[in-house]
Amino acid sequence: MQPKEISDLQAAIRATHGCESIYRRTEFVREVFQGSIAWDGLVRVFKLVNHSKAKYCYAWSYREGSETKYAAVLEIAPVDSSQSAVKAAKASKGRRKVMKRLVLALCGVLALIRRSETLLLGPSKRNAAGTFLPRAEALGELHVQCPK
Repeated sequence: MQPKEISDLQAAIRATHGCESIYRRTEFVREVFQGSIAWDGLVRVFKLVNHSKAKYCYAWSYREGSETKYAAVLEIAPVDSSQSAVKAAKASKGRRKVMKRLVLALCGVLALIRRSETLLLGPSKRNAAGTFLPRAEALGELHVQCPK
């Protein structure tokens, strides 16, 4: 029987990439940025079973607050090692944070437009999903689902 973390990582690979995997080995990775340790930990290497694009997957668990999360990165160029998998995951997470900030900023702008239109033109339209549909003709059709 294999350790629970291996089973949990295999479940994450299955959920993320839709295939089964076989544990192969563990590698230690230390990511250094500007002379400081940005991340260090154990990366598990898995052989993928019947995946259409990759033969291997690099996976690890990490804590975010009190929650355990999992990363599962396919060995597809430019990812060719556990080290590059960690770098790719960190870069992807950074991009998601930037996109989230942009969406929140856009929602703030849309709220201002909605208030302005309500004052000038009457209530704005919303579709069945609650997505704001601005009436200002200069904006054309713009559909954004803002977080509640």
